[in-house]
Amino acid sequence: MLAIELNVPMGSKKVKKAHYDTAYENISTFYNENQELITYYRLKSTEKDHRIFTRNSLNNHIFALIEAASMMEEFYTT
Repeated sequence: MLAIELNVPMGSKKVKKAHYDTAYENISTFYNENQELITYYRLKSTEKDHRIFTRNSLNNHIFALIEAASMMEEFYTT
């Protein structure tokens, strides 16, 4: 959110809205690309934890990103 807010362009409301629309589209893309893990996270599942949370796994950071994207979505849609 900090990067999004720091990079808000100067100009009209239309220009600023386009900036925020792009940020929201990026959130949507993230959700679409990670739908399986997001569903796993939202269901509070645990059966794949031994596979997801292994040392040096590519998925180790994904749940932090999911939470951050959820908070960004809530902030920008309210």
